[in-house]
Amino acid sequence: MNIYILSIVACIILVILGFFILGLDKIIANPLIVKDNITSNTIDTESNTIQNANNTTDNVKVQDNSSLFFVSSNKEDYVGKTESGVEGYSRYILTPKEENRQLYDSLGPKNANQTTVVIVPMFTFLAYSDHGFYDYYAGKCDKECLTVSATVEVSKLKFSYSSSEMAYRVFGILGYDLISDVDVDKDPSLLTKYDRVILLHNEYVTKKMFNVITHHPKVIYLYPNALHAEVLADYENNSITLLRGHGYPEKTIENGFDWKYDNTHPYEFDNECKNREFYKIDNGFMLNCYPENIIYNDIKLLQIIRDL
Repeated sequence: MNIYILSIVACIILVILGFFILGLDKIIANPLIVKDNITSNTIDTESNTIQNANNTTDNVKVQDNSSLFFVSSNKEDYVGKTESGVEGYSRYILTPKEENRQLYDSLGPKNANQTTVVIVPMFTFLAYSDHGFYDYYAGKCDKECLTVSATVEVSKLKFSYSSSEMAYRVFGILGYDLISDVDVDKDPSLLTKYDRVILLHNEYVTKKMFNVITHHPKVIYLYPNALHAEVLADYENNSITLLRGHGYPEKTIENGFDWKYDNTHPYEFDNECKNREFYKIDNGFMLNCYPENIIYNDIKLLQIIRDL
């Protein structure tokens, strides 16, 4: 009798155990069972997107964590080591640090009563592109290189050292209004809405741009070599053509507008900015060095720009 009862109990246990095993198989096979864990991990990943932006497989970390922003670069943009042994890249990526949000706010536009706009130098970006003006200057091609077409959308442009990419990204993160030189050329009255205008490396501009900028009451000329050469913008063909300046059409022509405040020499090639300072001109202030290598990590400079 006892053996019979024990056999029945054993059978019941085996049946229960079978159902449990089948259920366990279903649980393992069903990803919804671990929904809470997936959700938790997703939230952690999203909250750390800013913090870990430099740790992706496509990016190379450039600056350490003591910098104002995370600074990285794509592996594909590596150009080798500089003479001083520093790893060099053709372009960089700035990512905000969550812990610096309050600092970014303090470095942004001064207050609601003072409007400031930054002009992004798309024309200059095009001038420096492949088969552009600089290939002509170097004797690699004839005058066909003095007309450059924009082959990609504005949103997909990869700005560079020559077109002040660092400053463009810094001012965007800090909350400044950004407009392109295309916007200004199409509608110069846009600048009348702003108390201050910040120029980047806007080396190549149209005549309309030159006139409206030089007649604005307060311009911060952040990069030497601004307003250096005149171009014609053709919006039907989506291109720009060099008209005058930078040794064209005569080698003796430096500034295409004969502008007396052109500060290309001696400041354009001072990219260390060890003795940086602004000096006054008729309609604003000019910086005496090329700040691309310091703009992303020089809090004092950003404070001066805010307060000028």
